[in-house]
Amino acid sequence: MVNIRHVVPDLLDENTTQICSAPIETDQYLEGLPVKKDRCLMLYDESTRNEVLDEWEKQSADWFHLSGGWRNPMTSEYKFFRDLDGDTPFNERRVGDYKEHLPIEFDYMGNWREMVKNIDEEIFREMKISELLKQGAPPYWDLKANGEIIARCTSAPFPGTQFAMGYIVTELQPEFTDRTFSKNISNTTGARGFDTIAMNHLLSCLTHKEDDVIKAYLADANWRKGQAEKRGKTPPYAGKEEKYAEAFVETAGEVKDEIVELVSKFTKDEIKGFQYAAITYIVCQTPAGIYRFPESVSHAFVKTEEDWQIVER
Repeated sequence: MVNIRHVVPDLLDENTTQICSAPIETDQYLEGLPVKKDRCLMLYDESTRNEVLDEWEKQSADWFHLSGGWRNPMTSEYKFFRDLDGDTPFNERRVGDYKEHLPIEFDYMGNWREMVKNIDEEIFREMKISELLKQGAPPYWDLKANGEIIARCTSAPFPGTQFAMGYIVTELQPEFTDRTFSKNISNTTGARGFDTIAMNHLLSCLTHKEDDVIKAYLADANWRKGQAEKRGKTPPYAGKEEKYAEAFVETAGEVKDEIVELVSKFTKDEIKGFQYAAITYIVCQTPAGIYRFPESVSHAFVKTEEDWQIVER
């Protein structure tokens, strides 16, 4: 029986987990996580995957956490371009290079195509990822598991309240076409930024007590509130941060129980990675709940030596 800490990172411990993001101007919170302005930063530029992995190999951290989707080029390298040459610059990756490697993923090709449906197919496939990102978000996001769509949400948030979805994925020493990375990579991706915040807090719930997660939740919410107040605005959750934090960790308890149960079916030697999709509930621009998909929907996978497999309760 494996301990959950073996297969997920501790996002609140910067000694063991390095948070990697797009460049930022100052130390700040990004999608619920404290991020340093001078550490682990990447752009769609002339840098390459192998250059980044070489640098990561030198660092003391055991985990490298990629929060969010396509904004960070190493997220796309890890999830979609790992079969390609690791010495090709990030800014040369094209839509036609895309290949899915995970059992749970958003339907990027279908959703992107809807966004740029007036562009010729050949031109679409030749578009660089950095160019596609400038087009904005598609009208909706579809989440797939084992090739089937299990949830959909619009890209524009509903006023006040929204149900959406996201997933976590962790992998021990992932393999790329030209090397095996000696450390571990994790990612959280939500349908929108608030959903990614929820998935990051869920990861923290797996390795920390509720009080620690509430403290981390409030630190992020207060930072975001301070940034809004500098612009002369007040976020809609202001004054109710603790209420929403407590509500989130309460609902996360049932999700945590299922994840721990699923992972415990494997031994430390068997499990090489874990992927899990959940339903998020956002109120007043902050996560207020997170819930399990029903057992009838494939939403949890474990990676073993034989590749990814569905794992059920």
